[in-house]
Amino acid sequence: MNSKNKEFFFGGEEDEVAVITLTEADGTSLAVEIMANLEIEEFDKEYIAALPAEATAKHPANNLIILVYSEDAEGNPQFSGITDPQELKEVSDIFMEYFSS
Repeated sequence: MNSKNKEFFFGGEEDEVAVITLTEADGTSLAVEIMANLEIEEFDKEYIAALPAEATAKHPANNLIILVYSEDAEGNPQFSGITDPQELKEVSDIFMEYFSS
């Protein structure tokens, strides 16, 4: 994560939360609050963990959303879902350990 994006997501005041809007495959939008990012060497990827800004039937308030984080050529953030179930499980476990410490 470049320093500009790290500052945007995690450098705000203590009571500030970075909220981004994701567009799901079905075209609906979902606002999420970025909670953490981790680079996981095993997968050679960076991931973010987010929570829905407002609960929905599909995305309850305490439902952690984990996405692959990358940057385009200009350094703008890009987010994508994890399609491999084993990768998702392992990354989820790592985030759960991170949040429990």
